[in-house]
Amino acid sequence: MEYRAGYEEVTYSGNKTTNVTIWTDNTKVQKIREQIFSYTGNNITQIVTSYYDGAGTVFKTMTETIAYDAQGKTTSITRSIT
Repeated sequence: MEYRAGYEEVTYSGNKTTNVTIWTDNTKVQKIREQIFSYTGNNITQIVTSYYDGAGTVFKTMTETIAYDAQGKTTSITRSIT
């Protein structure tokens, strides 16, 4: 997707990023993209990215699932797009 400049809003829970939302501007009326992060312990295990059209409707979603070995090193990242 072509990147469009906008206003970025980052949400945290403690020291973990939970959401990153890109808006068209600082009025936060229209989203461009939103990422939602899921964790197991301190490891990000899933990132769901939703892309929005000009009408504010999600037109594409990418889900990334991240697997780790016993030492906490990333072993795979699986992506699916709907």
